[in-house]
Amino acid sequence: MRRIFLLPLLISVLIFPTLAAASNVGFVSSQGVSLSDTHPFAGQKVKIYTVFVNNTYPNLSATVEFYNRGNKIGEIVATNLVFEEVKQVWIEYALPEGENKISVALSNIQATTAAGGTQALSREEITSADISTSFFTDRDTDGDGRGDQTDPDDDNDGLTDDEENALGTDSKKGDTDGDGLSDKKEKDQGLDPK
Repeated sequence: MRRIFLLPLLISVLIFPTLAAASNVGFVSSQGVSLSDTHPFAGQKVKIYTVFVNNTYPNLSATVEFYNRGNKIGEIVATNLVFEEVKQVWIEYALPEGENKISVALSNIQATTAAGGTQALSREEITSADISTSFFTDRDTDGDGRGDQTDPDDDNDGLTDDEENALGTDSKKGDTDGDGLSDKKEKDQGLDPK
């Protein structure tokens, strides 16, 4: 009978410290990473937001690092996050064209313990240390509010992109040959727009 009682006790002693080692500190993963504009165009500055939470320590400070495609694009220091406090943090960033993968990570994590001491935390000791989101950023060459992926006339010169491809002109430039006349005017006048 004693062996049956000791076995669960031994298992709980061995498992409990492992479970207790992870702090409830990190990002609110349901909030993820969000943008101030849900459909930004390439080159447009947006705010990139994330939400940081401390549900373990009397006080917490950390650096929130922002990355795009694995390259660091900015950081912000979140200081004095008290127990059960949630803080939204953000940076401004001009998005490049194409596929973007924005991620955030915590570093330089310092916690104030219940005894009043300071404790550095490793990334392994926290929950939700890294979160990310991926999205495509289109270009709006002619500034008409329609991305080039859906705009039938990217340069707004009056020729569709398909017509420009057939003519051999640049669908991103209203005046491919730079002579001062738009590609459409040259085509309409029987001139060579290339």
